[in-house]
Amino acid sequence: MNDTQMEATRYIGFAILIIELLCSTDIKGYGVAAEEDPCKGKPCSLTGECAISRLGKCTCKKGFKFEDETNTKCVDMDECGSHFHDPCEHRGICHNFVGGYSCSCLQGWSNDSHCYSNVSSDTRCVPGYEGPRCQDSMCGHYGYSETVGVDDYRCICSEGWTHTAEKGVCDIDIDECKQSDACSDKGLCNNTDGSYACVCLSGWNGANCSSYNCTVRPCENGGTCVDGHCLCTSNWAGNDCSSYVPTDLDTLIPGNRKFSRTERW
Repeated sequence: MNDTQMEATRYIGFAILIIELLCSTDIKGYGVAAEEDPCKGKPCSLTGECAISRLGKCTCKKGFKFEDETNTKCVDMDECGSHFHDPCEHRGICHNFVGGYSCSCLQGWSNDSHCYSNVSSDTRCVPGYEGPRCQDSMCGHYGYSETVGVDDYRCICSEGWTHTAEKGVCDIDIDECKQSDACSDKGLCNNTDGSYACVCLSGWNGANCSSYNCTVRPCENGGTCVDGHCLCTSNWAGNDCSSYVPTDLDTLIPGNRKFSRTERW
């Protein structure tokens, strides 16, 4: 046997060994042994499925979504409740059912899952929508149409926007900064189109500047910073320990109240 034949024999032997190893395991379609299957024993619900490609994490089947952030239970996804992304494209009436939806297409549109094809020149759109393919909302870019009865509608505005009439275009920005709870007294409110932002004072953060980070600025009145939070001394409270807590002595002795060094009259 020459060198070439010996090399070929070694390759054949190696291939046979690999095949024997694979055949001796419980292949799940991915070449994964049963004892290594990351999906084995996973408590995925009947409406969910375990994905080996995601290292054994549960995912929801088409037409379902996770009920909450625990990602353990799958519930029906209401495709018809998406409003801005109507699966029937405003050319038909959407009917939701468990695990999916169907479209009852209006006049002039084909009876398919999206009422996509135009079958005549005489077409109708869902109330509140217009245009060659019913793509234009009469409520504007910041609202959607909600059908009322059979042929009527009303405009539902997105958060941060409003209108002057039930069928009016949602084009009026709501100034959240005029609302007392938009930002705390530790931040300045900046109104934007459809929203707002709080510019926080040093040490303060969060959506409305109500959280305090003592690693950026020390705690007041002798408070101790632990993991970014203040542990206040006796008679002091608040995220930064700047609020004085009255004692029984304060009610007995007039003028005994203490003030934080940051308080100003």
